[in-house]
Order: sequence, then C-alpha cells, then structure tokens
Amino acid sequence: MVREALQQEFEAFGITVSDEVLDKCVTICMCSNIPAEEFVETWMAYSLSNLNGADPTIEYINQFERKELKGYTSQNQTKKSSSKTATTPIIYNKSEANVSSRVESNSDSVLDVYATTPKGKTAQKRLADTSPIGHLDKKNASHCGSPSIYTPASFTPDIFSPNSNYSKRTNSGQIVASFGAKEIFLGKSQVSNVVAKSSVSIVPHGGAAQISAKTLFMYETLVDKAAVLDSTVSYLGELLLKKHGLPPAGNHCKGSQTEITAVGRIVCDTSDGKLNAASILLEGDEATCTGRSIPLKLPESGVAVFPGQVVAVQGSNPSRNQFIASKLYTDVTLPLPETKPRLDSNTGSLSIFVSAGPYTQSDTLSYKPLEDLIALTVQQEPDILILIGPLLDANHPLLLNGSLAETFEDFYMKLIDSIVQPLEKVKTQVIIVASYREATSPCRYPTPPPFCTTGLKRSKVTFIADPSTVDISGVVLGVTSVDVLMHLGREEFAVAPSMSDRLSRLASHLIQQQSYYPLMPPNIELPVDMECWELYAQLPVTPHIMILPSDLRYFVKNLSGCVVINPERLSKGMVGGSFAKIEVKPVDNNMIWSTSTHVNVQVVKI
Repeated sequence: MVREALQQEFEAFGITVSDEVLDKCVTICMCSNIPAEEFVETWMAYSLSNLNGADPTIEYINQFERKELKGYTSQNQTKKSSSKTATTPIIYNKSEANVSSRVESNSDSVLDVYATTPKGKTAQKRLADTSPIGHLDKKNASHCGSPSIYTPASFTPDIFSPNSNYSKRTNSGQIVASFGAKEIFLGKSQVSNVVAKSSVSIVPHGGAAQISAKTLFMYETLVDKAAVLDSTVSYLGELLLKKHGLPPAGNHCKGSQTEITAVGRIVCDTSDGKLNAASILLEGDEATCTGRSIPLKLPESGVAVFPGQVVAVQGSNPSRNQFIASKLYTDVTLPLPETKPRLDSNTGSLSIFVSAGPYTQSDTLSYKPLEDLIALTVQQEPDILILIGPLLDANHPLLLNGSLAETFEDFYMKLIDSIVQPLEKVKTQVIIVASYREATSPCRYPTPPPFCTTGLKRSKVTFIADPSTVDISGVVLGVTSVDVLMHLGREEFAVAPSMSDRLSRLASHLIQQQSYYPLMPPNIELPVDMECWELYAQLPVTPHIMILPSDLRYFVKNLSGCVVINPERLSKGMVGGSFAKIEVKPVDNNMIWSTSTHVNVQVVKI
C-alpha cells in the first residue's frame, strides 16, 4: 500500500523513480510513520530549494533524510501524545470538582480516579462541615462513622451541585398526612429502657419463592399470556361466586330472556382506547364461553371498572348482541393475616421509615434528600428503613445523556455502602425494594433485586423483589414500586361509584382483586411478564400495611383493615418530597390488636 501510494505521488509530479529508490522511500516512510503524500511533498520542497529540482537518487534521499527528517519521528509522537491527552475525558468528583483526573493507564488506582482523600486539618474540617450529620448532636454523630458521599464520578462537575430550590425549602419536617395518634416516634432518649428488636422475613407470594435475578423472562408466547388471563378469570370468578352466594356462571354470549350470572374480565373494544359506557366488553373464560367477549351495559350507578378487572354480573342478553347487567360484583378481598404482631412490652413498638425514589432532583445527581433521610434515621433510630427504588433512576436526564463516568453497577454498590456505613452502630435494618426503573435491574415486572446484589453480604441490608410481601416481627407489609395508582386512575371508568373518595377507590382495586397490579393490559411503560406476574404479583393475604408510592397526592387510608400509604417521592422534580413514619404498637392483653387502633402513620416533608 505504501509503495503504490509513493509511486502515485511521484508520478503526479511527473517523476519516475527506480525500484531501488522507491524501496528506500518506503523504508523511511514506514520507520518514521510518514504518510506518502507528506513525504513526497516534503521531498519536492527540499529538491527545489537545495538540488535545483533534481530527481531522487539514493544519495539525495539519504541527504534528505538526514537534513529534513531527523526530528520528524519524535515530533510526530509528541504531537500524537498531546492529541491523545487532550481528548482523554476528564473525570470529576464532588470533593474536587475543579481538579481533573486523567485515566492514562490500566494500572491507575480506582480510588485515584473516582475520589480523593482530604489531607490536613482544614480539609478534614471542611468535609465534616458539609456532612449530612452536621446538624445532629455529638452523641448521634458518633454513631455515623465516616460521612456518606452520594456522588458519582462524572464528566461534568455541575451535576454535583444540590438544587437551590431544595436547599431553600421551608416546610422540612411538616406533617402533611396522618393516621392514628398525633405524636409518634418519641425519640431514643424516651424509649432507652426498651430493647427494640426487629427481624425481617420474606413471605412467598402464593406459596412460590421470591423472584430472583436468574428467573428467565421474555420466553412467553401469546398462548402463554392467554392462558394466564384465562386462569385468572376462572380463579377469581369462582371466588366471586362463592363469596357473594351466586349461582354457577352461564354463557353470557348466548341469548337469554331470564336473568343469569356471568363471570368475565373487563376489556376495552379497542387496544388503544379508553373505557366509556359504549366501549366496555365482558370477556369470558375458555370453559364457559370459549373466551368470547360481548358488549356490556353497566348498571346506572355504583360502578367503578377498569381493564383487566374480573367481575361477576347478573343480567340478561335478550338481543344476543349486548349483555345488560343489573348488578356488578368486584370484591373478592382476602382475609387479614391470622397471626398477630410479635410485639409486647419487652420489645416495644415497631418503628418504620418508608421512602420512595427517585432520590435526586431532576437536574442534579446530588443525593442530598437521601443524605437528610439517613441523618434523620441515625437521629431517631427506627427499627426498619425501607428504601423503595429506583435508587439510580434509569430515566434521569443526566444518566440518559451519559454524564456518569462509571458503570451503573459500580456506582450502585458504592451507594449501598454509603447508605449502610452511617447505620452500622444503630439498630436500624434496611430493606431495599427493587424497581423496573432501576438502572441496574432488568426492565421487567415483577422485578428481581439487581443482579449485582446476588450473593452480596450486608448484615443490615435485605434486598427484596418488586412486588413483595414481607413479615416484620409479625406485621405483614406489602409493597410495590410501580405507580399502579396513577396507571389505574388513567384507565378507570366510574359511574356514581359507591366509594366517592377516588384515591381510596383506586387503592381498593388492588385489595379487592388480590393483585399488586390488576390492570390488564398494563400501562405502556411497564413491561409485564405475564407468567411471572401470575406467580409473584398476587396478594397471598390482605396485608396489615400496604405501601403504594405514587405521583398522586400523599394519603393514608384504612381499607378493609389494611392501612394503605402513599408516601409520594422523596424527591419531586426540582424540589424535595416526603416520606412516611410508621409506628406499630405492641399487643395489649386487655385489647384486641387491630390496624385501626395499633398502627400510627405520618407522612412528613423531607
């Protein structure tokens, strides 16, 4: 290639060179790493200036090499080295946002690339002053050990800066919703005589094990999906008939002048449409009507339906074109757990903090809201801290534009360690709930804990799937990270519903349908694996407490003995959000334990 290029360049100037001279030129170009075009142009300039335009010979080429190309190799290497250094990305970190760290070899220390250690008393004092525990008293601060650093390595130093709107908030600590007693969490000093112990155990969904990162997905076929939906209709339909004392279900697609009972699933007549009075269909199961559907005319009042809801209806089909319902049944609520909380005067009350991601503002990767929550946890020492994902939101604008200078898994693991470190000397146990929006998790629902946490040993951390039902000292708590309330709210069709409170009604759909996500088809942004949904997204019992984080307004409701809590998000857009405090009182021999009398909840602004 070099030989032909040199020959073409010389011929362009009308020069014919011998093979011996051409071989010499090829050797020089390859040894000095000179392009053929540049070599010939340099030779022509030398020849015209020093040799009166003479043709190249071995002697002239040797002179040309000694005089003109002597320093070419070193200069060329220096130029390339400078160019390479100039284009090497600069990695910033929070402690030295104005100092660049260049990654020049594989032997560089990871700590040298991602972080720096402050030296000297002044630097250490400055770091201590910016610690999230700086406002705590010395007794509490001693429990924290080293300060937490929720900061990734980045290509842009600006992403570390906390949002000014968050720092200027004036409602920190404000109680915006409550249930039960007005004052909870009396503080460590007032309960120091009580040795509080908490244990966390995972309750299998419907007898199945918790979904793991090794569970296969994306292997289902349309036949598999149809089978799951059909079995759901059959199962819940039988429970509806039994609970409400209804006769066996008939074929609602056949003409009938007399009233019959039918069981089916609410569907919309178009795949991308919304439910209204004219678009509702009732789809039966395979055994009763071979899975066929027919338009359904609902009663004139007391109706609240959504796609995927399994219902039992009483009515007739005189025209064979529409089933006219006179009464609609949707409630197949499971009983509360038979066991009572394992709390008494020796253990004291069970205290829980609950927060939901995202944990950063939308314009920064500063984890200041999470730092403040950890600081408050150190100060008040609840038994359990539940962090609902995403911790590292895959939809964050700064992740989408590639500002992060390390892998998601590396940063996620450092974030976990930063959460655990301040809590090492306090009693608080941490539960981290997976999320399909977690950058380190597969984008599917149900969602297993991130694969990078498989086999991870952290004495204070329990990773659980989304959704999950956990047993905390006998208190059964259900949780999901998906905004199912928002999804249901967009699809629900209600006509003079019996439950006028919309938020309570949306939450009750989950309890009445025995599912953490009863909406089918699911919201377009949620990738549901139907076979896993059937195994892992169903309620084994009606839990004592259910956590349903949502972008809808925060609330605390008691529905069928289940305390449903929407703590909202710890961070909302450019401002701070809220979290929930839960207190479960111990069993009193003189009083029957119930959620209405023994559970206190507060939703508090961060």
